Amino acid sequence: MAGTEVAGITLDVIDVGNGPPVLFLRAEHFMDQQLDFATSLAVSARVLTPGYPGFDGRAVADDVRSVEDLTYLYLQLLDDLALDRVTLIGSSIGGWIALEMAVRCPGRFAGLLLLSPLGVKLAARDERQFADLAAMPTNEAFAGLFGDQDKAPDFARYSAAQMEAIGRERQYLAYFAWNPYLHNPRLKRWLSRVNMPVELLWGGADRMQAPHYGEQLQSLLPDAELTVLPGIGHMPQLEDDAAVGAAFARLRGRT
Repeated sequence: MAGTEVAGITLDVIDVGNGPPVLFLRAEHFMDQQLDFATSLAVSARVLTPGYPGFDGRAVADDVRSVEDLTYLYLQLLDDLALDRVTLIGSSIGGWIALEMAVRCPGRFAGLLLLSPLGVKLAARDERQFADLAAMPTNEAFAGLFGDQDKAPDFARYSAAQMEAIGRERQYLAYFAWNPYLHNPRLKRWLSRVNMPVELLWGGADRMQAPHYGEQLQSLLPDAELTVLPGIGHMPQLEDDAAVGAAFARLRGRT
């Protein structure tokens, strides 16, 4: 569904497969590379994968400025498509958006699969929880997202268009989530509303935020199971899609 209008905002929404509805909210980096994972789920589900404003190169409306705005945007998308009992899958910033959606409308979702989600500040006030990628050189920042360095990007092989996309991803992550940095200070209080089954997946080698934060997040969600994947970085769907697919199957068995 290229060029879908949602609340006056143009989104590209990839819609594949048939079956129970799934909304996949991708991590903010290497978005195209995550589409193979979405396709792998489509053998038994209808998988909707929307883009994010700005990340697609389109101008962003002045009043679309925060993760809260993105939350309402994707809730409106589900309204427009008349979808309920949706399984939400969210990675990194997509996991943050998924939590915000579930807090607001818990009855709408069958379950959540969260892949190293951002959004919830669990560290002490003076402790850094989320790595400051903007302060690092590009190669170092993105290599740090992968446990297996053979799967980290080789920017020497990237085209000019691919490098422009990388730049946009960094720009609009900052645009939507810079201050406060990568979290909503009010979200933690309301996590008890996320009362559907949740599968939490965390990379054991995640250098964006350490795995022990996954344990803390699990303790705040009423019905969450946590799996830590040894040797895997911040985006498990790019390093071990089979493990993520297995977590999806477990979640469906619980819903």
